[in-house]
Order: sequence, then C-alpha cells, then structure tokens
Amino acid sequence: MGCLIRVLCIPPSHILFSLLAGPVSFMWKLLHVARKSSVDSFRVRLHKLFNLPLNAPALRPAQSISFAPTKLLRSPHLQIKNFFSLTYVLKAVKYYCYSDKPRGVVATVKGDYNYHHYMQDGMDDSGWGCAYRSLQSIWSWFILNGFTDKPVPTHLDIQKCLVEIKDKEEKFIGSRQWIGSTEIGFVLDHMLGYESRYIITNSGSEVAERARELMMHFQTVGSPVMIGTILQSYRAAIVPFLCSVFIIFCICFS
Repeated sequence: MGCLIRVLCIPPSHILFSLLAGPVSFMWKLLHVARKSSVDSFRVRLHKLFNLPLNAPALRPAQSISFAPTKLLRSPHLQIKNFFSLTYVLKAVKYYCYSDKPRGVVATVKGDYNYHHYMQDGMDDSGWGCAYRSLQSIWSWFILNGFTDKPVPTHLDIQKCLVEIKDKEEKFIGSRQWIGSTEIGFVLDHMLGYESRYIITNSGSEVAERARELMMHFQTVGSPVMIGTILQSYRAAIVPFLCSVFIIFCICFS
C-alpha cells in the first residue's frame, strides 16, 4: 500500500554570518511532518561543515537576508562616523587618562537589530510609545539572531499580552497608556519564554556605577538593553512621566 507524503519546499534562504567570508544560500526541503529533532540534527551538521559555533543559532530561515524594501534602520550604530563615534571615544579615553593605552572598554550589542521608532507602521504613538518601540527593537534582535521566528508584536499585541497575564485591565487594550521596562520583561517572558534581569537605580547618576554589569551583559549575552526612567516635568505642577532609552553600547573605565 502506497503512502503519500507532502513535501514543503521553502524558497532559498540567503544568510550572511559574520564568521563566513560571504553569504550562503540554502534550499530547505522539509517533510510536512518532519520532526524538530531531525531538522535540528541537519542544522548541527551544517554548523560543523562551516565550522560555526554550536552554542548560537546561525543558519535559521528567520536569519535570511531580506531584499524587500523597508523603512527600518538595521543596526544604525554601526554607521556612526561622526564626532561621537566609538573610535573617537576610545581616543578620548586614552588622551584624558594620560596613558599610552586606553583605560576604557567599549562593549556593544552583538548581532543585528532593527531600530523601531515613533510614527512607524502607520502608528501615531508620539509621546507614549517609546517603550513599545524599545520592545520591538529588542524583539527584532531575537529574530535576526535566530532565537525566534515569531513576528515583531504590534502595540495591540503587546497590550493584549499584558491583559492576558493579568498585569493590566481590559480597558488597557487600544489605549495610549505608557509601559515600562517591567512590562517589557513580562512580554518577553510570556510571548518568547526569555526571562529578563532588572537593575534598579535611584537616579541616573547611579547608572554609571552599574557600567560593569552592563558591559558584562553585552560581552556575554549581547542583546540590546532598555532603560526606563521616571522624569519630572516642572510646569504648573510636578508631573512624572515615563521615558525609555534604548542602549546598544557601554563604556567601562578600568
């Protein structure tokens, strides 16, 4: 008795990995009911063939080069060539420390990410969407570095997630309410299964005291970091508001 097996042919994946001299193209041909273990074992063989590390994803379809037009900036910190470039920072550290060798260490995010900002995707989130955009930028890092193939969540997806885990009330969905670093951690944990670490400081000046922890994060994990803060607006009254900062590099003095 014959057996009909459906075969799924996925378009070629063109992947550019930093440890390879150039892009590599793959034609994935998977059985409709292929087990995850067999796919993983095939990828392990490819890693060994190209002498790639086995402790980091490198050849997943989600990491393919996209030729579709996009308004998103890809790893914009790599294009910094002006007065505040990282090279200049190291030279300044060397000069002001009166040493023949730089006494500072610059640690940057590992891998690519897409920079999400206000007013993109036809979404008017000016003034309240900073943390949503920081989360989307961090999520893109997980995609581009092969840790997930789930698409970047929209503002509505993020709000629904927070309501689902009982962090917010139902009326939060569709609102223009801010979120912060805590909510970002909740979403990453619930939707991707990745836990976050929180570093609490009493003021912005204390952030410099945690520079070594940030440097260690960039050197070991490598993902972008979101910093949330409560600022004070002095007008007719003191009105606290939430602001998020997207961090992609850290300078640590020895």
